[in-house]
Amino acid sequence: MKQIYFVQIWAFPAIVKKGWRIETDDRLSIIKNVTVKHPAGKEAECTFVQTKFTGEEINQALQEGTLIIQKILARLSFMRLDGFDIFSTRVVEDKPRGGRVKCIVFPGPPSFLSDKEFKIGFEKEIKLDFNYIDKEVSIDTERAINWLIKGISAQNSLEQVIYWWTGLETLAPEVKGSWHCTKCDSDVKTCPVCEFETEGPRTVVTIKNYLINNIGITKSEFNLLYRFRCGVIHGNVNMDITGITTASKHAMWIHKLLLDGIKINLGIPRTDPPIVSDEGYSMQGSPGLILEEKIEKEDYYEQPSVYPEGFLGITGSKHRIVISTKQN
Repeated sequence: MKQIYFVQIWAFPAIVKKGWRIETDDRLSIIKNVTVKHPAGKEAECTFVQTKFTGEEINQALQEGTLIIQKILARLSFMRLDGFDIFSTRVVEDKPRGGRVKCIVFPGPPSFLSDKEFKIGFEKEIKLDFNYIDKEVSIDTERAINWLIKGISAQNSLEQVIYWWTGLETLAPEVKGSWHCTKCDSDVKTCPVCEFETEGPRTVVTIKNYLINNIGITKSEFNLLYRFRCGVIHGNVNMDITGITTASKHAMWIHKLLLDGIKINLGIPRTDPPIVSDEGYSMQGSPGLILEEKIEKEDYYEQPSVYPEGFLGITGSKHRIVISTKQN
């Protein structure tokens, strides 16, 4: 039996002066400002986005509804040149006041709305050796270390692929050469039109030679990694749950290659710390909690079930979650 569900998000800041209704393909989406009332008596105005979904499964409503909301938030973010801090998400059944509803609530964005990824279970082996703190190293090595650390603190695997691959290219000694015909595999030393010498940097050959000859990967492994890197850099991989999940399979591999390259330059054996394992998994967004609630207030559908601790101060902090729901 089909059921009407509402997929809803509450986010800071409040930006909508006049509410909007968007109706397409039997779907109704609402965008407006609402005043959220915390159980402790504090109030704050925020942006509220809701889309209606008709179907048989609440999880299907969550998946399809959040994809619609994702597009809405992307358009709004584009127009204001800034993003939103989602502090609560809910998918809930549509029932009249006094009825009991099943809902899934999130203390923040769920995976379909989040570009933040948490890596779990990737074991590290570290060792503090102060001999390397003031060791003289090349500027390329210093830059590679900075790219390595930048990737470690990145929000997700897609960003990490970009940062860690850049670190690898920083380490690779430049290879120069002539234009190269990809069909017949011949070098074109001068331009056939103006006879200008084509000698210059060979960027692909540079990173290919480095990874194969210095780091020790195979040609087929390089081709696999390079194709994915190009897909990310040239916009063929989207910044969403699918793209981030795909990137997770490659990011830790590139991480280890960069770590090996830096250790080679520092004179650290590749089997010595720091070492990171490639065994683990990643999670996106906030975990959901299945609840059953009774609709007691007239504005139930505009009030969230979950508040972040920082809500009282409107700081956006999400360190501890306060769940406000009455079980009847």
